Amino acid sequence: MEKTITRRKFITYCGMSAAAVAAYTTLPGIFTGCSTSGFGIDKFMKMSAILTAFDKDSGLDEKLGNIYLESLEQFPPSKTTLSELYETLGVDSNTSETVELSEDQEKLAAAVITCWYTGNYTTADGQKSATYEDMLAWKATEYVTPNAQCHGVMGFWAYAPKGVTS
Repeated sequence: MEKTITRRKFITYCGMSAAAVAAYTTLPGIFTGCSTSGFGIDKFMKMSAILTAFDKDSGLDEKLGNIYLESLEQFPPSKTTLSELYETLGVDSNTSETVELSEDQEKLAAAVITCWYTGNYTTADGQKSATYEDMLAWKATEYVTPNAQCHGVMGFWAYAPKGVTS
């Protein structure tokens, strides 16, 4: 028995297939758990803590991490992936062994660090700023505050920080 397909059914199947492909390619987070690479925010935060010398308790905000992770996945600065960098750094190992990074891995590591320290990230429209007041550059200096913030008595900025003698 020969099965025939009508033109109407063929057009319907083609339309449904095109819609499924369009949904899969434009909404990958639904199908893959919100990350197109399988590299999640937990791993990104662990790796960021190693690269920046800060952790969640001392300055890494997961909301900012999500922004930076998405940016680095969509606009990678090198050919290596975040997963490859994570593995090379040995984030899950308990050793403090020095590792050697390839040139591409160094570019990616520098991009991760730059996101956190400057608060800037890349989009399709160019560079954007995720934060100014919470960028790690302020926290790294310990005594400098963002403009328009006052953290002391009048004229506090004129005196050397604690522990500085000259």
